[in-house]
Amino acid sequence: NTAKVYGKVRLQGQPVSQGQVKFFSEDGRLAIGAVNNGEYVIPNAPVGPVKIAVVSFAPGPKFVKPGDPTPPPEAGPAPGPYVPLPERYADPEKSHLTYTVKGGEEHDIDLTP
Repeated sequence: NTAKVYGKVRLQGQPVSQGQVKFFSEDGRLAIGAVNNGEYVIPNAPVGPVKIAVVSFAPGPKFVKPGDPTPPPEAGPAPGPYVPLPERYADPEKSHLTYTVKGGEEHDIDLTP
């Protein structure tokens, strides 16, 4: 059984611009959703209790094809500034983030330093 879970990811009220949210179920299933502009979606979250890990990514270099005189336009809105997260949030055993997935619902994740 899986369900869609979506919401916002913030550190001290500031949106996490890029990263991943990972849900770990008690029976070993893993579901991952991308964080984009402070919002995430996990379309196949395991129903029941989960432990949560959150990681953020620093923006990488823009990819430009060799020999291309003009870089392609950016698709969609530019992500906000990089928000580094404390390392403990990358480990579901240390993050102390838990949730019980029931059905398609919103679950915001508010982090502290």
